[in-house]
Amino acid sequence: MSARQPQRAEGEGHKPREPQRVGLSVLALLALVGAAYVAHPVWMGLVLGTTMGFTSEPLYRWLAPRLKYKRALAALLTTIIGGLVALVALSVVGYIAISEIVEMVSEMGAPSADEIIGPWGQKMLARMRVSPDAFIGQINEALVSLSQKAAGGLADAVASMTSLVLIAVIAFFTMYYVLLEWAAIVRRLEHMLPLEPRHTRALVHEFRSVGRSALVGTMGTALVQGLLAGVGYALAGVEQPMLWAVVTMFASFVPVVGTAIIWIPVALVALIQGRTGSGVFLVVWGVLIVTSLADYVIRPRLVGSKGQVHPLPLLVSLLGGVEMFGLMGVIVGPILMSLCLSVLRIYEQEREKGTLRT
Repeated sequence: MSARQPQRAEGEGHKPREPQRVGLSVLALLALVGAAYVAHPVWMGLVLGTTMGFTSEPLYRWLAPRLKYKRALAALLTTIIGGLVALVALSVVGYIAISEIVEMVSEMGAPSADEIIGPWGQKMLARMRVSPDAFIGQINEALVSLSQKAAGGLADAVASMTSLVLIAVIAFFTMYYVLLEWAAIVRRLEHMLPLEPRHTRALVHEFRSVGRSALVGTMGTALVQGLLAGVGYALAGVEQPMLWAVVTMFASFVPVVGTAIIWIPVALVALIQGRTGSGVFLVVWGVLIVTSLADYVIRPRLVGSKGQVHPLPLLVSLLGGVEMFGLMGVIVGPILMSLCLSVLRIYEQEREKGTLRT
């Protein structure tokens, strides 16, 4: 009898055949889709926490050596500091908005024609043969409707507070683990993705850079524009300048038009009321300071040269991002567009080197 060949240990020296490799790839893709479906209710927290981790990394790197490279403690302290800063900022903005609204409502009475449209506005209405009383009545009805909608929006915001708290919790957990394990995540991506490691590193670097730039540029510019607008409103004698400053800050997130949807109507109201100097001042201040200075001087300083994207793709990414993802689109849109451009750039470079064939 011939000696039998020794049996190999199960799995030893075994290489998966092509059908097995394809099946495993399909299974991995399905698992990824399933995980994404499970996580989609809190995707805003994941994106926000990831970009917050990228943004706060300098603080983490500063703390780590001072804590004798206790990375977990450094990441925890960085997350706590970030949470406290966010909590203080939201508390200040919320307090200003609520207190100013309460004060405005308490002082609001039945406004006269002079208070709403001023003498100049009454003359214009008379020339157009429009009754000032009827015009003011329509304004009052619009204000009542607007106040009812605002109250309904506030009730919806309170009702969704649980969801917001959940998103915040997910964001800070994500921020902690991004700070702690980002290097390990990148190494795993290099092994898992069907790309050359250098291409994976380039895409990850682009994702990280644009994520940090989008968060810092968007939030920082909004804060600066709100502060500058508040100074202008106060100098022009606008009532409740702090409230309008907060509203202008939130308007900064609107693509294309931005803060102009607030300071232009405020300036027009001042002009209609006969305060020509204040109206002209608000227009000049809005164009030169709130818009030009913030967008073309301060924002590039916050973002840096590496975070700049061509204006056309940036505009498309902002508009499309807001349309698809809501307010978070101002961050998600530029990230996705930048990753797309980065992939095309890598493809172009490889074609030029001759490593890719059609």
